Amino acid sequence: KAFDENDLKALAQFAELASIAIDNARLYASAQGEIAERRRTEEALRSSEARYRSMITAMAEGVLLYNARGQITASNEKARQLLGMTDLQLLGQTPDDMAARYIREDGSTFPGAEHPASVTLRTGKAQSNVVMGIRAPDGSTSWISLNSQSVSEGEPGTRSVVTSFSDITESKQA
Repeated sequence: KAFDENDLKALAQFAELASIAIDNARLYASAQGEIAERRRTEEALRSSEARYRSMITAMAEGVLLYNARGQITASNEKARQLLGMTDLQLLGQTPDDMAARYIREDGSTFPGAEHPASVTLRTGKAQSNVVMGIRAPDGSTSWISLNSQSVSEGEPGTRSVVTSFSDITESKQA
């Protein structure tokens, strides 16, 4: 039997539907590949973050991360110990907020604007071996040597600052 016009229309519609199904299958396979790649990337990111956190936790130095507004966004245990503050007490603090606790070697107040984190945020230049005292609530003073380094946050012109510091109280007193 010869195909009539209705048969040809039905075959054309079938061919179009088959083409759509094939395209959908290709899109599905592509999406599955992208999902698998995203999962691998997320797992690699989680693994990298876990290594980073382990490394920072194990450090003998205190580490603070400041955002572009100069607020503390992360700290390690040694930083909290040296500063005598909890994580919740530190989060959101700026060098200006804590300036009353910081002193220079001559005993004068160390202004927040001159704190190495503030200087690095403002200028982009790293600061090294800045000595400052930290007054504890009990009146005692601990001494630290502090370094700061600018860290790019991905967006052009946006940066944060990481500071690291070590306790030099014993050598300062000697």
